[in-house]
Amino acid sequence: MAFETGAKEVSTASAQIVGSNTNRKEYEAKNTGDQVIYISGTTSTVANGFPVDPQETFNCNDYTGAWYGIVSTLTSTMDYFEGDD
Repeated sequence: MAFETGAKEVSTASAQIVGSNTNRKEYEAKNTGDQVIYISGTTSTVANGFPVDPQETFNCNDYTGAWYGIVSTLTSTMDYFEGDD
């Protein structure tokens, strides 16, 4: 199994955290910052994103699309891991 790790600083403008990967089998992300990060599979807003609190982890398997994130104020960091075949 191949895997990739990374980190993305998330701000008040929606940004892609990780791109799509048709081979992705698992995805895990941890909010290592101080602000809630709202994530979604499309351009994120605070209203439509799933909240990931500081120091919380988000897991999703078998979703191959991109993940986007946004914060309501300041910045925060999302560390991620994705694995594929």
